Formats: sequence, structure tokens, C-alpha cells
Amino acid sequence: MTFFSAIGPTAAFNPAYLMHMVSRLAMVFTIVAAAAVNAYPRQAGTVDYVPGTIVYKLERTVSAGLKGTADGAPANADVPDLIDEILQAEQMREQVRVMPDNGFREARMSALNRGLRDWQQMPEDLTRTFVVTYDSGESPYILAAKLASLPGIEYAEPLYIHEITASPNDPFVSGNGHDYFGYHAFFGAWNVSKSSEDVVIAIIDSGVDYTHVDLRSKLWRNPEPGRARSMFPDLFSQVENDTIGWDFWSSGTTQNPVQGNDPRGVFENHGTHVAGTAAANTDNAIGIAGTGWNARYMAVKAGGTQEFPRAIGFGYQGILYAAANGADIINCSWGGSNFSLFGQDVVSLATAMGSLVVGAAGNSGSDQFFYPAALPEVLSVGSVDHRNGLQSGFSNYGYSVDVFAAGTVINSTIFNNDYGLKSGTSMAAPVVSGLAALLRSHFPDWSPMRIATQIRATATSIDADHPASFRYKLGTGVVNAYRALTTNRPGVKVINTAFLNLSGDKLDLGEEGEITIRLKNYGEVTSQLDLFLEPLTSGIEISKVVPHVTMVATDTEITAKFNIKIPTNYNLSTVPGFLLRIEDRANSYSDFAVITYDSILFDIHSSNKILTSVNTTGTVGYLDALSASGGVGFIPFNESTGDFSNPSVLFEGALMIETFVDSVGYNLDQARNDVGISRDFVPLSGFQFQRSPDPSLPTIGRGRFTTLQPGNRPHLDIELETFSYNQPDLDQAMIFRYSVTNLSNGRLNTTRIGLFNDWDIIPYFDNNTAFDLQGDFIYAWSSQPGQPYTAVAHLGTIESALAIDNRFNGPQDSLNFGLVDGFSDQKKSWSLRAGRTKTVLRNTDISIVTSSGPFDIEPEATAVIGFIYAYGNSLADLRLQIQNAREKAGFRVSSPGLVLKDEGPFSEIPESTLLYSNYPNPFNPSTTVRYYMDEGAEVNLSVYDLLGRLVTTLARGPRAQGSHTVSYNAAGLSSGVYLLVLDAGGKRQTRKMLLLK
Repeated sequence: MTFFSAIGPTAAFNPAYLMHMVSRLAMVFTIVAAAAVNAYPRQAGTVDYVPGTIVYKLERTVSAGLKGTADGAPANADVPDLIDEILQAEQMREQVRVMPDNGFREARMSALNRGLRDWQQMPEDLTRTFVVTYDSGESPYILAAKLASLPGIEYAEPLYIHEITASPNDPFVSGNGHDYFGYHAFFGAWNVSKSSEDVVIAIIDSGVDYTHVDLRSKLWRNPEPGRARSMFPDLFSQVENDTIGWDFWSSGTTQNPVQGNDPRGVFENHGTHVAGTAAANTDNAIGIAGTGWNARYMAVKAGGTQEFPRAIGFGYQGILYAAANGADIINCSWGGSNFSLFGQDVVSLATAMGSLVVGAAGNSGSDQFFYPAALPEVLSVGSVDHRNGLQSGFSNYGYSVDVFAAGTVINSTIFNNDYGLKSGTSMAAPVVSGLAALLRSHFPDWSPMRIATQIRATATSIDADHPASFRYKLGTGVVNAYRALTTNRPGVKVINTAFLNLSGDKLDLGEEGEITIRLKNYGEVTSQLDLFLEPLTSGIEISKVVPHVTMVATDTEITAKFNIKIPTNYNLSTVPGFLLRIEDRANSYSDFAVITYDSILFDIHSSNKILTSVNTTGTVGYLDALSASGGVGFIPFNESTGDFSNPSVLFEGALMIETFVDSVGYNLDQARNDVGISRDFVPLSGFQFQRSPDPSLPTIGRGRFTTLQPGNRPHLDIELETFSYNQPDLDQAMIFRYSVTNLSNGRLNTTRIGLFNDWDIIPYFDNNTAFDLQGDFIYAWSSQPGQPYTAVAHLGTIESALAIDNRFNGPQDSLNFGLVDGFSDQKKSWSLRAGRTKTVLRNTDISIVTSSGPFDIEPEATAVIGFIYAYGNSLADLRLQIQNAREKAGFRVSSPGLVLKDEGPFSEIPESTLLYSNYPNPFNPSTTVRYYMDEGAEVNLSVYDLLGRLVTTLARGPRAQGSHTVSYNAAGLSSGVYLLVLDAGGKRQTRKMLLLK
């Protein structure tokens, strides 16, 4: 359970489909896109995926036709025709629906019979979720991301493999490792509750040696074998005679595992050790005591094979099995760094069915997120050394960790009726699972979330014993079992947040606005709840008003609002973060939550017939294409439905630059690489669109970013401006202007600037490319009738246009290579200078790179490059959109060759009166303002602050037709956003200026 929230704003344009796509930014992703050649990670400690396997989930609104699996197998899933066609093209072997409707109904009845009050709100997500195996060889990351961009798909992702989180045995460690009960006040707690044999702790792990003398009498016996299969008949098709649990991976690979009904651990004693800590036979004068005293354990073997003893390949399936069989507590002493939406849905269902999931926080000794522990409904447990009260050096910490428990040199059961010492957050988690079992018995009506928040709310803080850098990163402290059982406290948790400016639009740098926070109290009724918000990053202004709520009942939601302002000079290399402190002094209750504003980096465009997102990280469409997250792709308007319900036609779009300094070449881009995504650009501002109510004027978007500069890499300042019009024959195009300024000390030679676009027009495996000589652009289209034609055209000279067959797997050269094995710097270099030799492909999965140059950019000089993203319903329509956009563009791009400093960015030739963005912008303290008059007229050019107060007038009176330039020095002003307003010819135009001091 994490008290960390990363929810973006409510967009001004608000169709349901758009909001679903934007909401994906709330997720935290760590993506490694590499083709797996083994069934398990090659290096210990890494997190990998099952080859040839993905999981996807349909949206609720999808009306699917019944489809069968591959090879004529019986029908077992409702899949739309389009998705089925794509999966068949990927040589689908099998498709399994995770949970059928009747299984869901059975789960609801089970929750009702257990007395759960929210049984009617049980999430049905897994009834729309499918596991697919295929043989095409495509990377699960790439296939999942392509599926995720389709209409009707809520998410798609690889099926991840995890690892256990214990350190090796150390026979030289002194002490018996069984002296932590007093430290956590278990002796007093056991006088209040010894739990009950009716309370079951599931141990999802490497198997349990249930023949151990201290474990044999505590093994759960299944009163209803086959129950899990009844709820999940396809997913658990092999589960039968599961009288004492199940073994999901006895041997074989994760693609073809051998399963069985004996969950005994044989090759790895990790699960046996974990089971002993939580549920060993207690008060029997033998060996050790389990913190759960009378609670029994359910053995669910999810890994621990002879070949991969530390691998947990079926952890989430194990959670479902345990929940289906009525486990009260589910212990997960394993995990990895990959966030999983499938895992989140699994945990949500298990929680709704009455199971509390407890997870180990991870052993990397860092503040990285570790899953499933960091999921919102999991109680995350870090490790403390109970001998000195300090965080164990190996233990993860951070905002996602809830509590800490003893995990250093813990003595517990191992093979051969023996006992041994182990250290790890794996050892800490079952200490807390046992405590949860005591609470479950003592408060049988409590929900899993109330048990979790009670444990968190009654912990003892250890912040004072650690450096200041650990503040709020050690959860609420170490668990106190006695206090958890005897002192009922509130348990308030953040549900979601939104960041809006005073106009109700997305909050940007320099703007005043508010953060709206929705919270829920799972615990005791509050007396007076006080909420305090403070910035985690410097410079952010927050109102001092403290919201007071006199009473918040159990399972009740409330909303709080704070006025905030993020300064214009805020460094967006760090996402804005906020700490919310939650207090109820009358109940001696205090807690906190951390909130981040991730979606400031991008904005959504919907001003004409293109729905897309643009950001300040160097990508077009998604912030992270490999997870289809952070905005939307590139979605053409659906003329028949009058909305943007069409699929995205762009999988990935990214800026690519190649340049040379003293004969040393550098590739700077934000496109995929061999192991994930290159991260060569960092934001200097957010991206925001200024929408004009006048259709004759463009919607203009602006943002700035720069290059990441480890070592001696080139230093570039890149301003991105977009222009789009909602006019006939121009409403399917967007103009992109990149102003690339060389801030390095020396000249950047032979610089090529281009865009990489992986077009995925339905169906993506049947796309084509060609070069249109008449329009001078390379374009893509689908062999399926009725699909759009797409292109990125240039406003200047095209040096190179290359069509890439993503699935090419023959001998590679500078024109013939694929992207299945990644997009290396060598391939990127080839693609930026390929010329126009290879522009034609047929019936395959394609990408296109098109570039301008080469430029030799002097220090402080700016090269201006222009592109047009466009689509058409035919080639003629596409050609017309591009032609009109070229004619409408009000600027001239740089010519290949030497780019000098004194050329500046102003070479526009507009068709109507136009106020340009000041340059530079942001500025300190001087800037240049330029405007163009299409005819002589009275002019008033003034500067205002954000409150509408006049700061100064730069020009007033009659002005002739032509270009006019005014210099402005703002030395007497403070940093902030100012409005540049031009009144001319009966029209008003406004630009934002950012003064940074």
C-alpha cells in the first residue's frame, strides 16, 4: 500500500476516451525493452518477462464478438475482430480469459458470505483481461505497447517474472535471530489476540516444506478442492485435487510450466523460512514461534524450480489462487521494479474478496518502487535491524513503504527439520503478516484496508534515528503489535488529485491554481482532521489555509483544496512534489502522503481533427511509447461518430539529432534504443497550448527542453512551437517548429535533425510506404480500406527519408535493418543520413525517419527546422493538407550549411498581422518583440501582469505594413509570467513572456 499519488490534471477537452488515455500517467513505469532469449532473467536481481506472452484488458465499453483461440481450439474469450486479427498475425498459440462472468459472480457471493460490506463494489476488471501466448518472436514490450494504443484496449503489458527478496544465509552471524517479539510488542499483543486456526495466511513463494516439525500441524487443508478452478476455469485449467495448495511451476520454463498439486519447497527454502516466521507452531516447546500464533498457512508455490530457484514466475496467479480459496492474509516476499496493471487488478480483486496483501519492499537499499509492494492496496514492509532500531542497509525505503519490521538475521524454519538465519525484507513481511492475522481474528468485521491502515497508523516513528534525508521515507515507522490491537485510529489515504489553474485548465509554470485532493478514511471516525500541504521541491507557493474536517466516518470520502503556484523558473528535471500531512490530534493520529504532478510535462491537442499530446521531453504522442503512457498517441477524428474514437495511428514519435564536435559524433534523441528509451533531453518548461476562439487564428503550443549533459556532450537549447488551424483542408495538420540553439563552446558540425515515427495504421502489420514526388514527402498507409494516410512533411529541404521494416531480420546494412532487436545509435545514424534510396515498403510493420541538414551551427546560433504532421483520407487529401500547411506557416526554416549567430530566429513571412513570441523566451532581463502588419493600422503593443495590470506600453500609434521590432528591458520587474498584448486592425493577439532572474 503506497501513500504516493501521481495523478494528472483534468484536461479542458474532456471526452471519456481522452480522459482514459490521460489517466495512464498516474502509473509509474520502469520499462526494459529487450527481447528475451531465456525463460528467466540472465542476471540475479533483474526483473524480466515471460517470452512470447502478454496480458491485455478490454475497456468496459467494448462490445466483442466471440472468437476462438488459435489452431481451432474451443472458443474461450470475447475478443474484437481487430484484436483477434492482430494476434493471429503474431502466431497466437492460446488466449485465456482470466475470469469468466460466472466465476466473478461466484467471487461476489463468496465475499457476501464472508460478511464483506463492499461485496457489490467488487471490481470486475479481470473478466475483461486475457493472457495470450504467441510464437512470432516479437518483443512482449513492443507487442503490448502496440495493442495498448488500439481502441477498446485499456492496457496491455508483458507477463513479468519476479525474484525472492532474501539475502543468503550467513552461518557466522551471532545471535539466535528470534529476539524481535519484544521489540514489536508481540508479547502484550498475544495477551489480546492469538488469532485463530480459521485465519489463513497464504505464503506465495518458492514452496513450503510442510513436513517440518514446526510447520506440519499448521498447514491449511482445502475444504473445497477445485474452488479456484471454478472461479478461474481457463487460467487454472490444470488445477485439480488441490487438497493442500498448488504448485504453479514445478519445472520447465515459464512458457510451458509443469504444474502439480504438491506445493512443497524442494530446491529453495525461502518459502519455508517465510512460513515459519508468520505461522510456525507456537507454544509447543519446539523451535520457534510464528507471529500469527494460531493462524494457519496456505502453501502456494509460484516458483523455486531447480533451474531457477530464486524466480517467482507466477506470483500474481498465486495471489488469485489464494484469494479464491479464502486466504485472509497473502504474503508476497518477492517482487521487482516493473509496475504491472495486471498485478494491480489482481490485488484489487483479492482485496475486494477479503484478502490483505502484504509485500516485501525490496532489497536494493534504495528508494526505488518495488512491486507488488508499492501497489496502492498492498501493505509494503521494509526491514529494520531490531538490535539497533535502524533501517537495514539492504532494505528499500521511500514514499511507497508503509511500515518496517525486523528483517536482519531472522531465525526461522528451513529444510530437514532445521532452523537457519536469513536477512531481507522477505523476512520482515511475514512478521507483519502474522500481526495482520491477529487483527483479522480480533476484528472480524474489518476490511483488509482497515487492517492495513491500522497497522500503519499505530507504528512507532524512527525518523529521529536517521539522517534528515530519510524524512518521510521510512513509512510511519516500526510496527507495534500491542498498540495495533488496543488503540483504534483513523486511516486516511489519498485516492486521487487534480492540478488546475484559475480557468479550470491544466496548471502550468507561473500560473496560480489549486490542487484538489480526494481522500478516504478506512479507519476509526475522526474528531477533527487537519490537512497540511507543503512542497517537497523549493520555490512552490502554497496557501497557508489549513482545511479542517470535524468528523470523517469510516469508509467515507472527503475533498480538500489548496491554492498553489509553481514558479516560472522551476527546474522540471525534478517533477513537482508535495507532502500532505494528515493529523487528528484528539485521536493521536498522524500520517502523510506524497503527491507528484507528472503531467505538467505535456498538453493535449484537440483544436482541430487531430488528437495528440506534445511534451517537453522530445517525443511526439506518448511520453513513454513503450508503455503507451503519458498522454495520447496521434488519433484522427472519426467523421462517422463525431469524436476521437479512432485508434491511434502513431506508436512512437521522437526527435532525433546527430551532430559532431571535433570529429566526435553524438546521437541525441528520445527514441527507443536497445534496452528501453534514450533519455537525452530534459524539460526546461512544461508544454501548453494557447487556444484561440477565432478559427482564423492558430492554436499555438510552446515548450522548451535541453540536452542531458554528462561529460562533454553538446549543449542544446530547443524551443518547440506548434501551430494548428481549425479550417477546411487545414484541420488535419499540425506545424512543428524546432528552434535548436547551440549553447556549446564550439561549432556543431554536420548536424542532422529529424523525426522518427513508428506508424501503426490498422492493421499495423500490413502497412505500406512510398515517396510522393508531387508533394515532396514520404507517407504511410494501410492495405485495409478506409484507413488514413499519414505523413511527416518538411517545411524546408528533405535530406533523408528512410522507410524501415521493423521486422526485418536478414543481413543488416545502412539501409536494411529492423527494430525487433532495438534501435541502436548506429541504426539511428544510418536512418538520419540514408538519402531517399529506400522509401518503399509493402505489407509489413513500418517506421519512417525523415531529416533535414546537414547544418554547421555556430555557438549561440539557432537552426530552425519545420515539420508538418498530417493525415488524409486519401493521398490527394493528405497532399492538400500538407500544401495548405506549408502555405500557412509563418516562418522560414534554416537552409543546410553554416548557421550564424546573427541570423536569429526571425525569418517569418506571414500572410496576416501576427504577434510573434518574444526571443529569447524565457529572458533576463532583455528580450526582442517582433510583430508583422499585413496592412497599415493603429497599433497598441503593451505588457500586462497576470492580474491584468498594465506594466508598460512598447508601441502605440499608426504603423505601416511590414515587420516591426521592439527591444524590451524588464530589469525593474520580478520573475514571473507577463502577457504581451497586440491590438491592431480590430484584433487582439496575446503571447506569454517568462522573465527568469
